[in-house]
Amino acid sequence: MYDLYKAFYNLNIRFRNLLVNSSLPIKINLSFISKSNFEHFNNDFILPNMHRITSFRVSNPMIYDLNISPTDMISKFLQLKRLLLDQIESIYMEKILLQLISLPFLTSLTIFTVDCIKNINALYLQIFNLPALKYCQLSLKEVPNVQINKFTSSFWIERGWFFAQQHNQPKYTDSTIFYSTNPYRRNTYTLCGQSEEKTCLNIRDNNLKSVRHVHIQNKKAMINYNYYFPNAIALTIDDDFTKSCDSFSTILGNIIPLKQLTKLIIECSQFSFREIIELLCFMPNIHTLIFLSMPKFKGKYHIIKPSEKFQLLSNINTITDMTIIGSLKFEENHLLINSCQHLQHLVINTTIDDLELDIRLLSNKYHCHTLHYCSLCILNATTYWAVKVKLLIQSEKLLNNYKLKLVGSNLYLWW
Repeated sequence: MYDLYKAFYNLNIRFRNLLVNSSLPIKINLSFISKSNFEHFNNDFILPNMHRITSFRVSNPMIYDLNISPTDMISKFLQLKRLLLDQIESIYMEKILLQLISLPFLTSLTIFTVDCIKNINALYLQIFNLPALKYCQLSLKEVPNVQINKFTSSFWIERGWFFAQQHNQPKYTDSTIFYSTNPYRRNTYTLCGQSEEKTCLNIRDNNLKSVRHVHIQNKKAMINYNYYFPNAIALTIDDDFTKSCDSFSTILGNIIPLKQLTKLIIECSQFSFREIIELLCFMPNIHTLIFLSMPKFKGKYHIIKPSEKFQLLSNINTITDMTIIGSLKFEENHLLINSCQHLQHLVINTTIDDLELDIRLLSNKYHCHTLHYCSLCILNATTYWAVKVKLLIQSEKLLNNYKLKLVGSNLYLWW
């Protein structure tokens, strides 16, 4: 919706009236647009049209504590059906939940928290009292096991609520996902290459049109699989995967539509950066790229950058959101960033020695090619890091209208 607003709101009064005075429902996704653009969008469009919003998603944790934040006025979103709150601190989540009871059409609620919930029972009680809710997914930090069998009585079945619980791998996070789900619909399909595995779906199940996320655990699973996922938009390649040779993209294309994918998660350390480049050239519509395991760079930066494949990737890719979990050298971060001309939001795990270099690289003053870039998240940061970044920005006048905040152990910079 923001792209539509940006294209037409200031074009002329006629188009502005069509946007503002229309009765059509609105879907809002507040991702990492620039701070100044958000302020205009919020004042010009979101706040005057709260009564038309049916879907509302917040991915930027800096929005929750703004002086004029739309999340403080959720109770006025009277047509809201779907709400997703990502990277939210418990203090703001509790305030929002108190407002949701007044929303008669809210059927879907998804929350990803970044800190611990003090009173988990009160949280569940508030959610279960929502009048129209049919689907709920909670990703909570350090939550004790919830007894799912308590929610399988006729009361929950009659409301259409079905619950499941998932514990995230401690390798990357310590959290529990507690969610309601429709048992007749499969959103994620895992190819594990084993004859019997409880976490994998039955290979004979060919009702795959509802699958949006395909998770391939190893080479054997991919080669031996004979079905096709026509509507898949996300792909995860696991750490147990042994890379194929030239036929990798061909075999993968027999399982999922590569040009349709919008999200790629690399959890395999077997790939070199050159091979990642070649793979991404077959996926021109990827906008979210996540490295849970790091590619092998082999230190040949001067060879990779001028290569034909690298130049092709730089020209065709539409990646706007990139996450790099592992720690890379400054030159490696630089190479990844240069391959994404449309990058808006970057999550990195840098070192204190490279911190200043990374900030300078990513600010508009020192890196004029990343004109879309407006948000940085530094993993495993401390208060000392926040102070150091603030002093750097002020002393060298790198940014003007910006917001800097430490959320848990993550340091966010938004401008």
